[in-house]
Amino acid sequence: MAVRSSLSGLRVLLVDDDVDSGEFLTLGLELYRIEVHFVRSAREALEAFVRLRPDILISDIAMPGEDGYSLIRKITQLEASQTRTTPAIAVTALPDDRWKALSMGYDAFLRKPIDLKVLIDTIAELAVHSRLSA
Repeated sequence: MAVRSSLSGLRVLLVDDDVDSGEFLTLGLELYRIEVHFVRSAREALEAFVRLRPDILISDIAMPGEDGYSLIRKITQLEASQTRTTPAIAVTALPDDRWKALSMGYDAFLRKPIDLKVLIDTIAELAVHSRLSA
């Protein structure tokens, strides 16, 4: 119950071109009273990021057009002059992307299919670290 209350009201930007995956994660996160904004492309994500200033970013890596790496590069550039950076979680079905995702600026890496409990634990850990460094 402590995890549930600590995540209540957290704003998460979720980026995934797979509607089923995005809707599944949205429903799961909303059980913890997390405010989820689901978009389906890196372009939409960048627009939403500027508008919403989310507490956490969760992004698929392999998307058509711009991928999750392009997105994290642009977000890193946006935040370069700010004191607060947004924790970011990369999600992908490809295990070889772990090192690249972490070296590109993601704070955590999860493989698809996503285990909701692992995702919640990862969000809670990143949120705590983000609040402590703010």
